[in-house]
Amino acid sequence: MTKKHIWRIKRIYFDQLKSGKKTLEIRVGYPQIKKAQKGDIITFENYGFNEFDVKDVRIYQTIAEMLDTEGVEKVLPGMTYGAALHTLQKIYPKDREKLGVYVLELIFRKNHSRPEKYKHA
Repeated sequence: MTKKHIWRIKRIYFDQLKSGKKTLEIRVGYPQIKKAQKGDIITFENYGFNEFDVKDVRIYQTIAEMLDTEGVEKVLPGMTYGAALHTLQKIYPKDREKLGVYVLELIFRKNHSRPEKYKHA
C-alpha cells in the first residue's frame, strides 16, 4: 500500500530534485526514513506540497560506499567527489552515519495546493 511521507529539505536540493538534475535524496536511518519504501510518495512541505514518487530505496553502511556506488552527479550535481563527501559528512556525522545511509531514488510527480489532504505517515 502506498504511503505518503512529509519531510523537509534545503532549497537547493529541492530545486535540483524537482528539475531532475538530482535524482537521489540521501538520508540516514531515522525511524521516519526507514518507513519509506518503493512506490511511496514523498512531499517536501517547506516548498509547497510537491510530490515525488519513490522509485527505489537502497541502503549503504557509509557515505563513501554510497558515493562510490551511486556516483556524485545523481546525489550532489556539480560537486567533486571530495566536496560531496565532505558536505554529506558535515550533515551526517559518524554517529548518524552509523544509522545507515538511505538512498531514495525520486521522480517529481506533481504539485498540490491543498496541504490539508496530507497526514504524516
